Amino acid sequence: MEHFDYVVIGAGSAGCVVAQQLSQDEERTVLVLEAGPTVTDPRIDAPARWVELAGSELDWGYLTEPQKYAAGRQIYWPRGRVVGGSSSINAMVHMRGCPGDFDGWAEQGCTGWDYASVLPVFKAYEDFAEGEADYHGTGGPLKLSMPENVHPLSEAALSAALKIGHQPNPDFNGPNIFGVGWNQLTVRDGRRQSAWAAFLAPAMSRRNLTLRAGVRVTKLLSASGRVTAVEYIENGSIRTTHVNSEVVLCAGTIETPKLLLLSGIGPARDLEDLGVSVVSDIPGVGANLHDHPGVGITFSAKKPVLPGANQHSELGLFANIDGATERPQVQFGVVLAPHVAPEMTAPPNGFTFYPSWTTPQSRGSLRLRSLDPDDNPMIDPCYLAEESDLDGLVAAIELSREWAHSPEMAEWTEREVHPGPETCDRAGLRDYVRRAVGTWFHPVGTCRMGSDALSVVDTELKLRHFDNVRIADASVIPTVPLANTNAPTLMIAHRAAEFILRS
Repeated sequence: MEHFDYVVIGAGSAGCVVAQQLSQDEERTVLVLEAGPTVTDPRIDAPARWVELAGSELDWGYLTEPQKYAAGRQIYWPRGRVVGGSSSINAMVHMRGCPGDFDGWAEQGCTGWDYASVLPVFKAYEDFAEGEADYHGTGGPLKLSMPENVHPLSEAALSAALKIGHQPNPDFNGPNIFGVGWNQLTVRDGRRQSAWAAFLAPAMSRRNLTLRAGVRVTKLLSASGRVTAVEYIENGSIRTTHVNSEVVLCAGTIETPKLLLLSGIGPARDLEDLGVSVVSDIPGVGANLHDHPGVGITFSAKKPVLPGANQHSELGLFANIDGATERPQVQFGVVLAPHVAPEMTAPPNGFTFYPSWTTPQSRGSLRLRSLDPDDNPMIDPCYLAEESDLDGLVAAIELSREWAHSPEMAEWTEREVHPGPETCDRAGLRDYVRRAVGTWFHPVGTCRMGSDALSVVDTELKLRHFDNVRIADASVIPTVPLANTNAPTLMIAHRAAEFILRS
């Protein structure tokens, strides 16, 4: 049996960071196991081609369970199945969330994860010279930039947002996230800066670092509160690797809890019902699943919406619906193409305002469908189970209409296609949201961090009841930040490596 000091499961956003950090210690060996292939597809590097990657062989292509409160629909969840993970197929918007997000984590029992504690980590990994030094770093491995040669439709939308009263925001990763402005991008010199490109690829020359792509991890083998080995399938054969020090799970919000459950780690009753031998009863595994729900408001355009120079979504906006909170309730993307639910017909030429509800209250779960490692799990985010999520998106539609029909957008907005101007009463809008709601690609929470009995990992990301397993991906996030989740995932992974090296 082969031995490695550290075994990192998943070479997605988190795994690339963890492996790069741990392999700096030349005395320790690091093995990274990844289900997807290595990076060769030219579409990955080209920012404007990211839309071609959804549904490709580089996408897990998950479907949720039929959603009870969303017209019984199964909702498509793309996730990166390639080295670099979702950072290799996403829309490259780099946002951390607001300071209150992380202070909120600390208030929920995640001591040491307040904004003052995590800001230095965000700064350490980035190279961004266009922001204030108090909030940004330079010289880090992840190269960021502002959009260049922005689309004239985006320029019009910016002017319109300012005209109807939104404040300009030059830096969504600064002290204030409210307002309208340009998204910071994981792009430099016209090329995507994935976690693979930024973190892992530069480290691959290290002798102590081994990457095995195209392998399926099937089980964690454990004894006396330690994972002793990792079992995986490579080229059709079962292989086993012994773990000398620690295992770091970085397989993401879906695959990390799935692997734990297959290994007998999770809610005992659910495992017993499936015939899985219970290794450790951890009820929180697979619970607390949530995501930012979004809904598109699509317009046909008066003139051709030509392809842009960036990644089809340069402009962002954060706003309140009712003024009842000091934190934004809605994040908008302005998509330079029609973006509609699969059951709906897109206009041949148009654009979409795509708001997400930033503070979803609905919570779902992830469970095993079977004991076959190749079977996707049952993914049930329970979209719109809470009325506040539904009503928030209804209000976001109304804000979108005001924005799209302002005079500054007159040269672009022809007519509203979905939901359509005839849908104007509250009942009709609620029905539309149920039929059109989709993901903002931010699933989190299935291995929640905390200090209470139902948390899955502690504040140093150690798996309950095990002394050599950590989880370092978006599954540990207790409450989704207001904005995109890739930047917080990189931060979590960076901290996980710090905890391990310190110990």
